[in-house]
Amino acid sequence: MSILSDPGRFSLAVDTLRLTLMLSHPATEMANVNFDEVNADYRQRLMQVRQSIERVAAETANLPDLLPPLSDQLEEAVRRAATRLVEVGIAAGAALLREMIDSFWSFLFVLERISGAGAVVDWICGSFPFSVLC
Repeated sequence: MSILSDPGRFSLAVDTLRLTLMLSHPATEMANVNFDEVNADYRQRLMQVRQSIERVAAETANLPDLLPPLSDQLEEAVRRAATRLVEVGIAAGAALLREMIDSFWSFLFVLERISGAGAVVDWICGSFPFSVLC
């Protein structure tokens, strides 16, 4: 799948989405967030994805270049991410929005393949700033 072919760009787009979600929270909500812990957890997930991306890409190499579906809950998280990004000022038709959403979808796709949908949903719903997508 071509979306998985550039891990550096992919990681940057997910980081950008994550930062945008963080900055969209009111400061009062962010006051109690342990950013060291949140960042360490996210970086661990991102490292898992980066270490598994080649294997998952190889497994999906014969699939059409269309994105296979995620579990319903993860598909909903992607839809909510797109909605949230538009609400905070990213233009609905912007290439930046498409890049962030495709990369977030890919991030979740790889996590789902290596961890299972339930574990990924639990992580999203329990982690800042992704919990806003639940």
